[in-house]
Amino acid sequence: MGALPLKSILTTDVVTRGSQATVGEVLHAMARDRISCVVVVDDERRPRGIFTERDAVALLAEGRLAVGDSIAAAMSSPVLTVPVAIDMLDAHARMQWQGVRHLVAVDELGKVAGVISESDFLSHLGEESLVALKTVGDAMTHEVSIADGAASLADALRLMHGRLDHVVVTEASNPVGMLTDRDAVRLAAAGASLQTPLREVMSPTVHAIEPTQPLLHAVWRMADLGVRRLVVRDGGQLLGVLTRHDVVRGMQCRDLDLLRNTISRLRREQILPGGRYSEFARHAILGGVIDRIGDGVLLTDGETGVYVEANDRACELLGWSREELLERRVWDVSGRFTDEASWQAWRDRAGGGEDYLPQASLRRRDGSLFPVELRVYRVNDGDRALHAAIFRDRTAQLRIETALREGERYYRHVIDSAIDGYFATDRRRRFVQVNDRLCELFGYAREDFIGHSPFEFVTEESRAELIAQGMRSESTERRRYQLTAKRKDGSTFPILLNNSTHRDENGKVLGAFGFITDLTPIVDAQRAVAESERELRGVLDDLQDTYYRTDQNGIVVRASKSVVRLLGYAPDEMIGRRLSDFYCSEAERDDFLARMRANGGHIVGGESRLRHKDGHEMWVLTNAHFMRDAAGNVIGVEGTTRDNTERRHAEQELRLAARVLEDSGEGIMITDPHAIVLKVNQAFTRITGYAAGEVVGRNARLLSSGRQNAAFYAGMWRSIKETGYWRGEIWNRRRNGELYPEWLGISSVRDTAGEITHFVGIFTDISERKATEAKIAFLAHHDPLTGLPNRLLLKDRMEQAMAHAERSKRKVALLFVDLDRFKAVNDSFGHPVGDTLLRDAAQRLMGCVRDSDTISRHGGDEFLVILTDLQNPDVPAQVAAKIMAVLGERFHIDAHEANISASIGIAVYPDDGDDFDVLLKKADTAMYHAKAAGRNAFRFYTERMNSDVQERLDLHNALRRAIGQGEFVLHYQPLVDLARGRIVGGEALVRWASPELGLQLPSNFIGAAEHSGLIVPLGEWVLQEACRELANWHEGGRRELTMAVNVSSIQFRRGDVEDTVLRALAASGAQPGALELELTESILIDGAEQVLATIRRLQALGVGLAIDDFGTGYSSLAYLRRFAADKLKIDQSFVRGIADDPNDAAIVRALIELAHSLGLKVVAEGVETEAVLNELRRMGCDMVQGFHFSQPLPAADFRRLIGLD
Repeated sequence: MGALPLKSILTTDVVTRGSQATVGEVLHAMARDRISCVVVVDDERRPRGIFTERDAVALLAEGRLAVGDSIAAAMSSPVLTVPVAIDMLDAHARMQWQGVRHLVAVDELGKVAGVISESDFLSHLGEESLVALKTVGDAMTHEVSIADGAASLADALRLMHGRLDHVVVTEASNPVGMLTDRDAVRLAAAGASLQTPLREVMSPTVHAIEPTQPLLHAVWRMADLGVRRLVVRDGGQLLGVLTRHDVVRGMQCRDLDLLRNTISRLRREQILPGGRYSEFARHAILGGVIDRIGDGVLLTDGETGVYVEANDRACELLGWSREELLERRVWDVSGRFTDEASWQAWRDRAGGGEDYLPQASLRRRDGSLFPVELRVYRVNDGDRALHAAIFRDRTAQLRIETALREGERYYRHVIDSAIDGYFATDRRRRFVQVNDRLCELFGYAREDFIGHSPFEFVTEESRAELIAQGMRSESTERRRYQLTAKRKDGSTFPILLNNSTHRDENGKVLGAFGFITDLTPIVDAQRAVAESERELRGVLDDLQDTYYRTDQNGIVVRASKSVVRLLGYAPDEMIGRRLSDFYCSEAERDDFLARMRANGGHIVGGESRLRHKDGHEMWVLTNAHFMRDAAGNVIGVEGTTRDNTERRHAEQELRLAARVLEDSGEGIMITDPHAIVLKVNQAFTRITGYAAGEVVGRNARLLSSGRQNAAFYAGMWRSIKETGYWRGEIWNRRRNGELYPEWLGISSVRDTAGEITHFVGIFTDISERKATEAKIAFLAHHDPLTGLPNRLLLKDRMEQAMAHAERSKRKVALLFVDLDRFKAVNDSFGHPVGDTLLRDAAQRLMGCVRDSDTISRHGGDEFLVILTDLQNPDVPAQVAAKIMAVLGERFHIDAHEANISASIGIAVYPDDGDDFDVLLKKADTAMYHAKAAGRNAFRFYTERMNSDVQERLDLHNALRRAIGQGEFVLHYQPLVDLARGRIVGGEALVRWASPELGLQLPSNFIGAAEHSGLIVPLGEWVLQEACRELANWHEGGRRELTMAVNVSSIQFRRGDVEDTVLRALAASGAQPGALELELTESILIDGAEQVLATIRRLQALGVGLAIDDFGTGYSSLAYLRRFAADKLKIDQSFVRGIADDPNDAAIVRALIELAHSLGLKVVAEGVETEAVLNELRRMGCDMVQGFHFSQPLPAADFRRLIGLD
């Protein structure tokens, strides 16, 4: 039976990755699929390296694991490969010889066909290989790495690195788990921290076996448990660990033991009864056994030298068939014996014992000799002595040894020829080998190094680093570091050490070897490069422009210092970032690169927007080009950039200035230094009338008006020369000859040498402004409606007149003129008519005085007149009478006629005062008395008037106090239905119960209340009290009664009558339909539209309206019709005399008929006699009130009158 071909046991479902894969990806694949290796292949699936669990342990232990690194940097390379057609046993031998645990099988094209591991060999060698071969104790690893559960993952990895594939984890000296190389892969893929305690990451299950157990049982137990390691314990003592690797390694010498045991067993067993076994059966069993042996096996009869058995491998190697070989003798095949005699001599000399020939030779069938490793043993087959020859073809081994010798010679040649110094040290770190170059570098002979420590050849400063690196030799495989070396002559020089740790097959450190490079040229070159770099940086940093460079991914790799001025970033802040991050948008960077590509890979003056560090946008100009490698591939962008913001803004400003020049509302003229016109704008043409073609090329003097003299122009040019600017008002001439004022500013423009190159004149036509200023000045001192001086100008003239009068011992009179009934005209005919009346009145007043006198409109319908330089004291009265006469004449305004009069107060300087404000106040007081006297009159101020004013002020204060202290009461006078003779309501009449003056009637205080404005709060109190009493009447059962309340015109002008009524009704609960407001005719006439609107809103609430004291004022039928009053009350001045005076009777009768014709009820006031009552009854009057029925009564008395008490 022949040996199995490798492809029959090969794992073909191999996991591969390209060299571009990352370490992280490979680790995740190994952890996920629970595999021990990944093959790294090229694009054609040829192996380029292999990454195993041991590689993962090494990366972790050395702290070099970076999951983002390319697997090409971490894999083991080159990878050991074998042809897929090789024999399984040869493959196993090669694996053992190379000391590896994986072989990559390749096909005839060199592509990966599969992977073979120790597990595969163990699975296919068969259990017969292990039967009675060894015990667990024979095969186990006695060296055990132990770590406490509190130790870190890093500690365990350092123990595993380069030595073992596991660490036993203990707690209190008892094994509780194990950390294996497969665990390392799992933890690396998960990114576990190297400081994690072992108890948290170990495999927590430990399986044990006794050392006396057969190895086959251990293999079975591993297979059943799915593990690759068993802890070997004897009586609780930890002896070692048995791994699958130990099992495979223990099979190296299984061939001889298997053969011996098999022959011995065949000899003991009896195949047939009687103890004699059949030759056929014996050979069948023996053949089956030796055919499983991977080496060649020949059994020779110890007496005759004839071959009695050969396995398939022997036949294959020798080229004979089994039948042909069994006909041969030892000296026919062995290259050691020439004939039977030489063989017998050996047999006799060896005495039938063992013989080992490591360099023997055997003869093939074709006569050629081939080298073998040969062992000969004596075995007994019953009573017959046999020689068992086990041999292995050494042809491949010799080729390898030859290659190794050649490699050694090449290696020695390379070392001796190396430009770097080579050295090797032993485990005590003593030199054992150096090359000539090392001796040359240090100036020592070879014997000066051998046996000496490297510490003797470095400076004191470098020894600490050398010690630290030496301590890393146990945990790292390769080290690279710099030191300062010391030559024999005492000089020093920089060196670079690249050294590796040398270990035996068990991972034990034997020493180190490496190369030493003299860095002096490199340091000198670096110094030169650094100097060149400094010079280049100096040049770049001194550039006004900013230099930059990016790699092929747009990452900034260099930037000059001037980038701080450009963008506010230090170079270090930009390096490592994408250049597009500094653009206002990534799209703008893409557009810039697109323009470069479209322009053949470069750009000059490319404009783009960048964002400054402080956030503002800026415009830049860039010159840039693509950098390419030797193959023409783009490897980056290089360029210079300058700030173009100011230039761009300047260009924009120039464009804007040009636009402004043309679109400006101000005239602009530009001349040369000699005042020759170079350019004008449209506003210049519009203002002066000159077209551009008419003035360009001519001297600016053509605009001169001639109104400014030479001194003016001399001062103007002196200012321009000294300050570069002049501004002021000037008169110029238009094209049509018209002179006009303008506001002109002239600026000089100078070149870099300070010489004037241009003059720029900017001017505005200020004709309208001058007119406006004059108008404003006029309006500041005059009334805009009448054109008369206002109070400000009047005061100034009054003060001048008083000063003159004081010097001349004369007098000045101040007349305060108030127009009577002007408001009625204004409200009746509208404000335009009123304004015209005021202007006409002003003209009439001006005709009453001298030119030296002053008339002023004081405001509204009031005028002031100053009469100056008076010698005759009668003049003020004469002028006042004249004013009253002219203003009393009828005014004709459009289609309207109006009659007014004047009330005039007169104060005289210095008799009444020597201050304008004092005189004005006294003239006002005098005017008030004239108006109180019936209007259309004049009064001179007297001291009595001043006392009246004081009395009025005292009364105002007393009324204000009375309102606050509740001194007012209401009395009620009954309203009688004349036809039925019954009381149908009452009128509320206010009384002042003054503690000092007693009970006061309205005639004593209502005027003062109206004049002071106190009528508003007093009127509101009257409404509230009257409504409350009305509610009492209704609650007492007299719901037919109404309440009449008088409302002052002041309440309508200053108060909110509507809200006052609503509040009084709401507070009392009285019905709006039972409340009646009595209004005088003056309310209807003053502010008619506003009053009408208010009255209509009150009527909408249900409140009644009565016209009080009708006939005493300025009655108008139109007002009666518009206001839709409910009642008309005839004043008692007409009613009292109707029984005796036919005129009064006629007036009352006419009023009653008028009211009835308008649908109004009529109330007659002041009925005091039966005769008057009877006359009113005959006239058809509806209701009456007066002393004939009752005087006004307090609330309690009135209730008794109407039957409520």
